[in-house]
Amino acid sequence: MDLVDRFFPDPVKHRTFRALLCFAAIQSTYKGPYTAGSAFCLVYTMALNGSGGLMRRVRGGMGSLSEALGRSITANGGEIRLKQVVKRIVIEDGRAVGVELRSGEVLRARTVLSNLDKPATFLRLVGDEHLSPSFVDEIAAIEHKGAWVHLLFKLDGLPEYGGEWASLNRDVHARFGGAMVPDPEQMQASYEACARGELPEHSPIAFQIPTIVDPSLAPPGFHIASAYGFFFPCDAPSAERGRLRDAMAEKVIDRICEYMPDFRERIVERAIFSSDHFAAMHGATNGDFTHGLIHPDQMLAARSVSEGSAHATPIAGLYLCGAACHPGPGVTFLPGYGCANEVMRTQLS
Repeated sequence: MDLVDRFFPDPVKHRTFRALLCFAAIQSTYKGPYTAGSAFCLVYTMALNGSGGLMRRVRGGMGSLSEALGRSITANGGEIRLKQVVKRIVIEDGRAVGVELRSGEVLRARTVLSNLDKPATFLRLVGDEHLSPSFVDEIAAIEHKGAWVHLLFKLDGLPEYGGEWASLNRDVHARFGGAMVPDPEQMQASYEACARGELPEHSPIAFQIPTIVDPSLAPPGFHIASAYGFFFPCDAPSAERGRLRDAMAEKVIDRICEYMPDFRERIVERAIFSSDHFAAMHGATNGDFTHGLIHPDQMLAARSVSEGSAHATPIAGLYLCGAACHPGPGVTFLPGYGCANEVMRTQLS
């Protein structure tokens, strides 16, 4: 808020800017807009890429990227194994030489790359016995949290704005999505409620209906929608989180209906995910898709674990190539690109 107050000080005239900038500052962190350090996430979110825009869409959905990568790998002689659980990274004489699958099969390699976060890689797959106590403490201290719920919807038609927002219906692209966010003070209160293990009263929401720009994502006559509700009490007792997740999902739907009154009645199917699901399905520590929250002390050089390298690790032959590396989360390809180049230079030297 120090930064926001500096450039947009008027809480009435600048109300929309203040709310949206605060929302940009808290999406991938565990802070409120009045919490020290939240400006770093704002900078990260707003930083422009080389093409002058924040993001681009992929026709067919995000899975199209994985499918394209898979085709490239197989075309170059690689092999892809799906739904295989890695039990451990095999270490011999201090060097990573392969992985052991849950089935007991060992796949050997000159180089092992991990796209998992640091605790998942080192504490679960490598093991304390191969690491120094100080390094284990350093990895365990990285803060991972997923204070959100993610909702996916199949809709039997395109919902419409109501009330004072009805004029937006004249342009179908205005219904693509956006952010429904409260004032900064309410956002801070939502964070503090989350930290107490309670549902926030005014959860900030991001939503989109991607079939408006890519009809291939749904059958004819249907649409899909996606929404995130933030400041879910992810540290609440595990026995309570299922109930809290479902209750927060209803709050998110109610919030969308304040703008699109027919949204709820158009829902044909829905799926609700919390960070617990991301932890179980993707192996992300505490379900944190940022692989270490976007806090100032966990970004830039702090993303590396080996002096003088962005991707090497204390285990020879083992490299990190995912969002746990610089520059961090988001589908940027930069961590993988940097890792690939570093490994090639190492292999050729």
